[in-house]
Amino acid sequence: MELEQQVLSIVNKIARKNVELDDEILKKNLIDSITTVDLILALQEEFDCHISATDAESILETPKSIINYLNSLK
Repeated sequence: MELEQQVLSIVNKIARKNVELDDEILKKNLIDSITTVDLILALQEEFDCHISATDAESILETPKSIINYLNSLK
């Protein structure tokens, strides 16, 4: 599965909403603080990476920013 599809699938599953690539996840309150933690854990598990609490807000800004972060790890 393509990275974009993987990220959108995880975000949509956690948010229980149809989130688009450029949707502002946190600013639009698509997820709350508990589901933010769930999203971080799901991304870390799926992509074997670490998302620090200090970086989470910028990384989780949009699904596209998540993809950009994951691509930067390669």
